[in-house]
Amino acid sequence: MIELLVVIAIIAILIALLLPAVQQAREAARRSTCKNNLKQLGLALHNYHSTFQMLPPAYVRDPNVGDDEGHWTWSAFIAPHIELTSVYNAFQVGNTPASYAFGNNIQAMQQTYPVFRCPSDTGPATHTEAGYTIDYFVSGSRTSNVGVSVTNYVVSNNNAYHRATRATNYLDGTTGGTGPFWGNSNCRFRDVTDGLSNTILAGERAYQIPGNPMYAGMLFAVRDNLGLGPTCTNCSGNTAANQGLLSITGTTHFGINPISSVDQANGGYSSRHVGGAQFLMGDGAVRFISENIDTNITNGGVVDSTLERLSSISDGAILGEY
Repeated sequence: MIELLVVIAIIAILIALLLPAVQQAREAARRSTCKNNLKQLGLALHNYHSTFQMLPPAYVRDPNVGDDEGHWTWSAFIAPHIELTSVYNAFQVGNTPASYAFGNNIQAMQQTYPVFRCPSDTGPATHTEAGYTIDYFVSGSRTSNVGVSVTNYVVSNNNAYHRATRATNYLDGTTGGTGPFWGNSNCRFRDVTDGLSNTILAGERAYQIPGNPMYAGMLFAVRDNLGLGPTCTNCSGNTAANQGLLSITGTTHFGINPISSVDQANGGYSSRHVGGAQFLMGDGAVRFISENIDTNITNGGVVDSTLERLSSISDGAILGEY
């Protein structure tokens, strides 16, 4: 009897020792898949640039189109370059307002697309569960409260709060977006004078992180000609939180994995990987950047830290190690 208890105790100890190693191995595999997803998105962005001589816009902003028409975003424009041509054609991206297209393709709108999801993130597949919805039209009638698919990857907009226009001074994010994506953006690689390897194109965003009710990103479209996004039904009456530009682009203003209750912090970068998040650089490389990287979250829009310089396409600063 004593021998049996000893054997059981030894087995229990071995399991206790092996379990963390197994969990670490699984996370390493998930992190590798996430990295590969970003590489695929990088290749798609480069292919888009090769075709159109510019990166896709963060979203198409048309002041002559009403709020409820819906506006296509960067993820819709690169769909043909990530083997989602059938989705692109079904939506008739660029030829049909997003709200009409979604009304006729709800299943495709709500489907989970693995290339846009980090496997380490266990959040819901659509934003319905978070209360984020988008109006759509079917045969001329308006319907609402339809959840849209979640993405864990957002493109780079600014080092300050999100901006719908291009920066006039790349050392000051209050003058506009210092990154390569904004409303109706047409950024070319030659505009990235800091060098593609020194500039963030896209980064991760987790569904939720401790201390910050992030809701990841949104795929394919936003509502409103200002990019203000779909209606948020569970944000305590604040319908601006994590919508529009905040839901499709990222800012380095709050650092990585921010612990903040400020609404705009929802538009930052974060991940379920311990210690930081993965970022797609302009040259197609994917780098894991520590949440402890040099940054300054109290400077307004001034580009004066390593993380902020990585988010600006033309600040002229020399980057050190990070």
